[in-house]
Amino acid sequence: MYFHIIGIKEDKNDKFNINIVLETNSISIAKDFLYFYNIVVLSISEYKKPISSFWELEISINHKQKNIKMFSSFEDIYTALKCFTMIGFDITYANFTNENKLLDNEVSEIIHKVKKEVAELQEIAKQEIQEQKEKEKKIYKDQKLNKILDISLSATKQIDLLLNKIDISKISHDKIRDIKLLSQELIKLRMGRNVDKMVEVLEKTYHKIYEIQQESISHKTPKLLIPWSSISDLEMEQEAFKYQKAQNIKKIWTKRSKTDSYYLSFETVAIYMNFLLKDMKLFFKNISLFFYKLFDYLEIFFIFIILSLSIFFRFSKVSYSLSQNLFLYYFLIQSSVYWFVINIFKIFRKKTIKTNVFLLILALMSSYLIFLLMKNNLSF
Repeated sequence: MYFHIIGIKEDKNDKFNINIVLETNSISIAKDFLYFYNIVVLSISEYKKPISSFWELEISINHKQKNIKMFSSFEDIYTALKCFTMIGFDITYANFTNENKLLDNEVSEIIHKVKKEVAELQEIAKQEIQEQKEKEKKIYKDQKLNKILDISLSATKQIDLLLNKIDISKISHDKIRDIKLLSQELIKLRMGRNVDKMVEVLEKTYHKIYEIQQESISHKTPKLLIPWSSISDLEMEQEAFKYQKAQNIKKIWTKRSKTDSYYLSFETVAIYMNFLLKDMKLFFKNISLFFYKLFDYLEIFFIFIILSLSIFFRFSKVSYSLSQNLFLYYFLIQSSVYWFVINIFKIFRKKTIKTNVFLLILALMSSYLIFLLMKNNLSF
């Protein structure tokens, strides 16, 4: 069976148009052959016309130790063989089927010459690729070196700033000695331009900075930032130190701890999440007190509603048009009922959660039922 194939083969910067007739037993074998050589098939169909009517160049290919025959419309055998060899075909024989047929020794010489020329071109291309890779590698190394040099300079400045900012007398003598030695080593490594060693020392430096920062605030007395919250100023500083350390570790492409990964994944949101979880724990720890005080909170809330609506009715331009403010009037009455009933049930509140929850539900339900009863008997 013969199959007419039109396709494209792209190899790096080269692009080859394929227009051949392939002799195989089935279309699936033809597709497998084309797939092996990474040829993109644009169309494939069975060729039923006589081969000699158009396809005059016959080419034999060694494919997986089998002989595959194909036909091409190339008029120049040298151009055809060079093109198909560049595609990757292992050509064993080629010749015209018409009066232009060449002698076997001429064909052998052409095949040998083409393979030698293609091999030389491929070797040149390989060298160019290797040179390009080396060039890119050097650029990458230079960029990485410059970045590490900047980071190491920034780290030494960060050390000087830290030592000037904290009270050294309250910090472990060993930690102060270690951080100064690391700073000196970074200065020496910057002169030697040893990237890997600088990264290693920078990692130690950032961890040591974090340890000193933690110790510097351990002697301070914490102060609450918000009266009702459990978050202190020292905890805020600790979170800032953790976040700063994670950002420093990120810059030097070194191994990250779980804590560093957490802060790098969520960024500043991680700090607020920690604070929220801490306050949530405090809330649930004092949840019995919350339910005890909930009567007071609701009382204040309904008083605020009553006062707001009263002011609205007093100063509204339509204050005497009750029909236009009927919903607000109902809401005012309902809020007053809730406030009144909650004040009554407040007398019976206890320190236990169950009692207070029961009283709150009972108060809200009672208030709603009283309001419905009043609403049904109100007339305007």
